Amino acid sequence: MALPPKSSRLVDVDLEVLEDNPGKATYASLLRQCGRSRALWAGKQVHSHMIARGLDRDKVLGDILVQMYGKCRSLGDARDAFERLAYRDIYSGMTPDVVVHNSLVNLYAKCGRIDDARSLFDGMQVRSLASWNAMIAGYAHLDLGDEAFDLFRCIDLEGLGPDMLTFINLLGACSTPEFVDAGRNIHARVAALGLDSNLVLATALLDMYAKCGSIEGARSVFASMADNKNQNSIINMYARCGSLDEARACFDSMPRRSVVSWNVLMSGYVEQQQGEESLKLVRCMDWQGIHPNAFTFSCVATACSLLKDLRAGRAAHSRIVASGFDTDRVVVTALMDMYGRCGSVEAARRTFDDMRRRCSTRVDVVSWNAMMGLYSHHGQPREALELFGEMGLAGEAGNEVSLTLVLHACTHAGLVADAVEALARGVEAGIVPSREHYACVVDVLARAGKLEVAEEVMNNMPVEPGIGAWKCLLGACAVHGDAGRGSSAAQHVVEMQPTNAAPYVLLSNIAKAPKP
Repeated sequence: MALPPKSSRLVDVDLEVLEDNPGKATYASLLRQCGRSRALWAGKQVHSHMIARGLDRDKVLGDILVQMYGKCRSLGDARDAFERLAYRDIYSGMTPDVVVHNSLVNLYAKCGRIDDARSLFDGMQVRSLASWNAMIAGYAHLDLGDEAFDLFRCIDLEGLGPDMLTFINLLGACSTPEFVDAGRNIHARVAALGLDSNLVLATALLDMYAKCGSIEGARSVFASMADNKNQNSIINMYARCGSLDEARACFDSMPRRSVVSWNVLMSGYVEQQQGEESLKLVRCMDWQGIHPNAFTFSCVATACSLLKDLRAGRAAHSRIVASGFDTDRVVVTALMDMYGRCGSVEAARRTFDDMRRRCSTRVDVVSWNAMMGLYSHHGQPREALELFGEMGLAGEAGNEVSLTLVLHACTHAGLVADAVEALARGVEAGIVPSREHYACVVDVLARAGKLEVAEEVMNNMPVEPGIGAWKCLLGACAVHGDAGRGSSAAQHVVEMQPTNAAPYVLLSNIAKAPKP
């Protein structure tokens, strides 16, 4: 059974087991793979086999089948699969399975077809709490808070006890200031049940208060979390989402702060490119007598990098040495990056060499790559090549990133022989070249006018050439006036990017160019 070219190889291999009439567990696994990969064509093949064996009306497999079609965004097929299950239940006099109903309600709600979801929900003879949660989540997703709370009141009338997911969905529906009172009522109910210390629910409460503009409400939630670890997690969540004001407000309200608390906020400032705020924070640490650790210093070095403040970076380096963290690989790599960004590649190399001398263990590949990356970025390909050689002599084989850095350096400098040699050395060291590696070699050959050799490399690659390699070859053909190879390269580019007009422009330029 052959799959279309765009189908994933994983699904292609798995579908071969269908020929052996597998059991239900195998069908379930295949359907889940198809759903994760959004491989609709493959999913339909599995479905066809199930129909042939009469398994398409199995309740468990039917539920997974509906979910698979939903993940593939094929609502019509999902509904058809559900109807077949429902028809079987009507014919046999049984009540349609609530799990399958829930899957379809959830599917319609997630796809924004809330009226269809509600129609199906209202038609259910039996509803579980999951059914109500699916509808409430759908309303919350579409910011239909009134409808979500109407359903919540119905849950109480039905005598069903809401669970944590119910509360999380309802809090998600409180996305504007007019719902702050409703959110407070949910908060009170959550607290009465003793669930307000749960990290997931506490996060949902904080998010609700933040969206509703109630800073005091958010602070009350944060203050009620006795666990310092949970508080740090909340700060980290806000910082990673870019909500630094909320992160700082939570941090400031903490009665006790560990070095981890400071580091979490500091790394948030760094991630959001606010180096100055990060450095201010480390000065506050000093005033309060908090001793920085390796992570703190790596953040400080990165902050100096963002600011390109060489003076502050050197001061940080001196303090790092005095504190004994100058052999920590993460800290030293951050220092190297700082020196590189500040234009002092020599200082970065001295830092790297100092670490090699001081470390009792072998320097890892990340540090080698960082130094090679600096050489490549600053237009020093010879130094990058020499370091690549030193790495091998030091017993470090390197990895795909190492080879990419060296090849990029060679490409930008036009070092054809060195690029070919670097690729060969990488293969000898056990590195499996990727499309990107071969594209670099093709690029450097093509730029040098060695179009025939570049084409030969592409034809003999163990992997299918990517569009980047074909574009490199096409561009070089335009420069060197090779209409034959240019036409072939353009055809490949057009096949991969049908809407790209550049190949036609380059071919036109080749045709107009005066013949030698």
